[in-house]
Amino acid sequence: MKKAWMLWIALVFLTIDTRIGGLIFYPAYIPFPTPAPETVNMIIQGLIGDSMKLDLFTDLVAYGLIAWVCVKIVDHNTKAFRCFGLSILGFLLYGFYQLMPFFCNGQARYSIGFFLYIAYVLVKAFCAVQAGFLLCDMFEVIENHA
Repeated sequence: MKKAWMLWIALVFLTIDTRIGGLIFYPAYIPFPTPAPETVNMIIQGLIGDSMKLDLFTDLVAYGLIAWVCVKIVDHNTKAFRCFGLSILGFLLYGFYQLMPFFCNGQARYSIGFFLYIAYVLVKAFCAVQAGFLLCDMFEVIENHA
C-alpha cells in the first residue's frame, strides 16, 4: 500500500506544472538567417525561453519515485519494466532540455530544443499513463482493470 501512495504522489508531481523562471539565465540567443523568423522566435521564446524554468512540483522527484516503485515491484511485471524505462528516459530528457541552451545556440538551439520539447512531452504523457496502469494493477479491484 505504501508503494501505491508513493506512485500516486509521483503522478501528482508529474502532472502539476508550476514553473518559476528567471532564476538562472541562458546565454544570449544568436539569431540565424531563416525564411520563417516568426516561427523561430515563437519556439525560442515560447518553448525554450531566456532562463531556466524550475518546477515547484519537480518532475525529477516524480521520475525518481516512479523508478523506485517500479524497481520494488518489477517481479515479471512488464508494465513496471516499461514504466521504469519511461521514467529514466523522462528524467534524462528533462535534464537535457533544461541544460541544452547552455551548450547550443543559433539554429542548434532551435532544432534541438524543439525536438527535445516534443520528445519530453510525449515521454511524460506515456510515463503518466503507464504509471496509472501500474497503480490500477496494484489494487486488485475488477472495476479498475476495465
